[in-house]
Amino acid sequence: QPVASCADRNSILHQKVLARLIDPQGEAVAAGQFLPWIERLGWSARLDIAMLENSIRHLRKHPQALALSLSWQTLRDAESQARLLQILRNNPQRTPLLTLELDERHLPPPAQLEQLSQSVRAAGYKLGLQHFGGDFSLIGNLTNLGLAYLKIDGTYIRAIDQEADKRA
Repeated sequence: QPVASCADRNSILHQKVLARLIDPQGEAVAAGQFLPWIERLGWSARLDIAMLENSIRHLRKHPQALALSLSWQTLRDAESQARLLQILRNNPQRTPLLTLELDERHLPPPAQLEQLSQSVRAAGYKLGLQHFGGDFSLIGNLTNLGLAYLKIDGTYIRAIDQEADKRA
């Protein structure tokens, strides 16, 4: 899914990686249909690792900027984080092309988040934060995270052209 610049909607910043499964008829199944089951079964971190590995394989053939969201389970599981960081370190040639996205609604505690951010950046990759704006306690920590970008939560920008208080 293309993510465009606000200033120039024809300027694509990156492609957002979407999770899809292929059914027996060859049709793509939207994440909303299978992610609840993945979460119930405790497989979210496994899916994140598979998505990361698949994204890196894709980048070898199609070098274009991608953003991949990580689940809260990966962010809070030391073993999954270690595996994720190892994959990143093993693929330094992909560093300018891949940004990992975190959801502000599901962040680990601040010290753990800062450590993850440092580790991802030390591997040469970038972090972005999506759904920003709901947790104002995070604002003071933003400079320490070294984020590539913030994606503002939709509740703050929806109808921004019609509502003056949102523009402020």
